[in-house]
Amino acid sequence: MIYNMNKIKESKAIGLIIISVIYLLSIILQVVLFNILSIDSLFLKIFIIDIIATIFIFIFSLIFKNASIYDPYWSVEPLVILILIVLHNKINYPVVISFVIVFILWSLRLTINWGISFKNLSTQDWRYTMLKEKTKRLYPLVNLFGIHLFPTLVVYLALLPAIRFIDINYTNYVSYIGVGIMLLGVTLEIISDYDIFEYHKRNKDDRRQILNTGLWKYSRHPNYLGEIVFWYGSFFAMLAVSFSSWYLCIGAIINNLMFVFVSIPMMENRLKTYKFNYEKYQEDTRMLLPFKK
Repeated sequence: MIYNMNKIKESKAIGLIIISVIYLLSIILQVVLFNILSIDSLFLKIFIIDIIATIFIFIFSLIFKNASIYDPYWSVEPLVILILIVLHNKINYPVVISFVIVFILWSLRLTINWGISFKNLSTQDWRYTMLKEKTKRLYPLVNLFGIHLFPTLVVYLALLPAIRFIDINYTNYVSYIGVGIMLLGVTLEIISDYDIFEYHKRNKDDRRQILNTGLWKYSRHPNYLGEIVFWYGSFFAMLAVSFSSWYLCIGAIINNLMFVFVSIPMMENRLKTYKFNYEKYQEDTRMLLPFKK
């Protein structure tokens, strides 16, 4: 029995099927909650649904002893939430439709990337394993609040402008600038992905070489830059139709700070342990903005 379970957990195909079923069940749960919860505030309603869905995913991460089951949540959940609102509001303005299309493109790109990098259910993100080793007995709490609920809160806050924009469902040509900024962010991410793909082709057997071609020649993290730009674009599109909601920029700002002060330092500290002359690359290349030093 244990052998069979290990075999299941080591299969990429079976792992992808299991995670797909988990997220499908999560989506069904959210659709039901969206229709039965009689809460006037759309923000509060979405927040409650988001938290319940996160705990639902967390339970399965405990069952399979792998916190990485949560990883696709970052790209899947925002799209689920927006589609729920779109179906409820019946949008018909071209600018709102284009906004949703770019969001779908962003979600597909990130989810496909996760699917390609996913190995199996026995493999967990190195950061989660590091947290488990450091926190020991406190890890269950760190897992729930740090790995699951905190990122959910960040994504929720970043998503508020999009929720507001689609809920207003109003045409404003200035919003196209915001949609264009979002598309720029997704384009940066797609080009960065291509650069990574080419790097892996060139360095199949030696990952110690630094990726410093394409966008990575000018920015150490152009993919993260694209993610940051995308969420600011979403905020700007909303701002054009609801300037009084300017305070909703808090999500994009927190997302930006999280990358600059948490994700990137953790990533670079790890890269310095096995990349040739990574410190020199840091000196010569900016962290995010693709301008020559």
